[in-house]
Amino acid sequence: MKSFALSAVFLVVSGFVSSAQAWTEVAYETIFADYPVYQQIVLRKSKVEYQEIMVQVMNPGGARIQRAEVITENGWSLPAWRLEGDYRFGMQQSDMFQKSKVRYVRMYLSTLRPREPVRLRVMMR
Repeated sequence: MKSFALSAVFLVVSGFVSSAQAWTEVAYETIFADYPVYQQIVLRKSKVEYQEIMVQVMNPGGARIQRAEVITENGWSLPAWRLEGDYRFGMQQSDMFQKSKVRYVRMYLSTLRPREPVRLRVMMR
């Protein structure tokens, strides 16, 4: 009986920990960009404080991200250098920043395969 109770407590605690660290999708954009295009992606859930961002490219041809930054509600620009680079289908990269309320994400974005739209998924926690 004691081991059953301990197992139940462990499952409840681990459930709280995993939900606290779950990613929240804040934007899903389709962008046409054969050459580097300046994108300002407005977040759907910007009232919550976040401290980590993850970007995932969902189109088969991939994409290139340059000069990525997170813009806070106060207008501060927080660079997200780890998001920069070339992405293939399903690839994702994350970066951390100072905990704050985020208004939008800015970056230069282009497709790696001409005339193919870029599908970009942005998640935060």
